[in-house]
Amino acid sequence: MEIQGIVTKFGPVSINRTQLAEKIGHEVEKRVTEKTGIHNRFIVSNEDDILELASSAIVSEQLIEKLQSCNFIIVISQHTERRIPPPSTFIFKDYDLRDTLVLDLNRGCSGFCEALVLANSLFISGAFKKGVIIAAENYSKIIRPTNRNLAPLFSDAATFTFLTGHKEDFFYSNFASFSTMYKALAYNKISNELEMNGGQLLSFVKTVVIPRIEQLLNSVPKGEKITQVFVHQGSELVVDTIYRSLERYGLKPRFVCSDVGNLNSSTIPYAIDKVRRENGDIVDELCLLSGFGVGLSFCNILFRLNFTNANN
Repeated sequence: MEIQGIVTKFGPVSINRTQLAEKIGHEVEKRVTEKTGIHNRFIVSNEDDILELASSAIVSEQLIEKLQSCNFIIVISQHTERRIPPPSTFIFKDYDLRDTLVLDLNRGCSGFCEALVLANSLFISGAFKKGVIIAAENYSKIIRPTNRNLAPLFSDAATFTFLTGHKEDFFYSNFASFSTMYKALAYNKISNELEMNGGQLLSFVKTVVIPRIEQLLNSVPKGEKITQVFVHQGSELVVDTIYRSLERYGLKPRFVCSDVGNLNSSTIPYAIDKVRRENGDIVDELCLLSGFGVGLSFCNILFRLNFTNANN
């Protein structure tokens, strides 16, 4: 599979540590920042939402020709405030997408990897040559600025990941959803706020996600080595937990979102793009991806990836 480009648009309102401390208290801010590793976040303004931001990005980043060349578009968003029609409609309200398969996924932090599973299946069918995955979330709409658990974590962002694929692509995955655990990260309709049980989420990573990553490692071809690892950037604590478990396999996932926060379903594409920009092209490299969170759900993928500057 090849990435032809990744575009990220953040909410226009930046919130640094000083501004956060004014909302939750200086001592709390210091303690939380040391634990999460997040020093800055971005949110949309009170008047805007993430779908409008994604739609404006099409114009500002001159993406319309790329989008119209795609055979399929997968939009990952839980921002369904307007309920009907789906989020994709508001992103593309000004554009004609006839002859394009448009799919909406109401998924969270596992959504990007789940969308890649769908994209790979479409490529394998032979009927699709190009596609794009759009991830767009603004949890800030359902998090009070004074919420000590969640306000320091989540950012609002939209990412566009342009893909091409081939029938012969190497691709393995495992995934699952545990709906009985949904209260670990769920919207409370009465309070109109997101609620999270951080301890239960961390336990989910340790007892479910990591063992299934280890299971997937059995699919690595003999004599080959995973050279890139991209895991959901929930917090530095979460990434370090995975790091300690996978270090014995020679795998070292990095936390790269300290300056942007938890971007939900956009953390993995953002991390891929950041690593490529810092370290150079990703050429036919065996990559491990792991997305997990709200649901509770996870999706792990092992595949070969090409992402070069020449493709942008």
